[in-house]
Amino acid sequence: MIIGAGQQFPRNNSHCVFQLQNGSGTTFTDTGAGRAGNRSGDVHSTGTAWTEHVQTTGEPFTSCISYDGTDDYLTFGTSADFNPYNSNYTWEFFWKPVNLQEQMFFAYYYLDINTYFNYLSFKDTNAGIITQNKFNGIDYAFFKENAAETGVTGYNINQCYHIAMVKNGLNWKVFRDGKQIITGDSTEEKNHNGNGTLYIGSSWAPNKFVYGAIANIRFHKGIALWTRNFTPPNRAS
Repeated sequence: MIIGAGQQFPRNNSHCVFQLQNGSGTTFTDTGAGRAGNRSGDVHSTGTAWTEHVQTTGEPFTSCISYDGTDDYLTFGTSADFNPYNSNYTWEFFWKPVNLQEQMFFAYYYLDINTYFNYLSFKDTNAGIITQNKFNGIDYAFFKENAAETGVTGYNINQCYHIAMVKNGLNWKVFRDGKQIITGDSTEEKNHNGNGTLYIGSSWAPNKFVYGAIANIRFHKGIALWTRNFTPPNRAS
């Protein structure tokens, strides 16, 4: 199933294997509809305590997480749900940066960063967004919004963006507000044959923590929701 340009996908469909919801205090839970039971996130922070972002006029979400850019991240561990091998998938979320320094949206890896690794990040206003898929020290997919790192436009602090990363076979795409900003084909697929850990807000990499708010993070496995430009969701539901 592929949903095309201008179409909005059905919310909470059976392909959604992960949907992050924040509760009171430091409680974060996976409420995805496509698998049995809930997973609770482990909170990691040595900086300011976790806070719920306060909605402002024009934001397409009402509930999300505020990251202060200092050692705050979440982990959801040991699940094959996040393994992209031999499966289409879609990651999507809202992002409202308060700083345009390097920051990691999510990372998934099995055992360590050299065995298996997949991530999506914002590097800076030269390279823009980056995605990488690595196995046993070899990059099978490594794409930048601007490969030459000569500059990207359209990023502003305190502005909301819908970000989507879509894997369709060997093709990887990234969309910002429904517009394609990255496309590339991996050389082949590799299966790590294990259960890896999902990191949200940062990963093993130091000083790459999210600055700002992230809302309605969803992972849809088995479906490439978009393969061309589309109208992004105008609300989180």
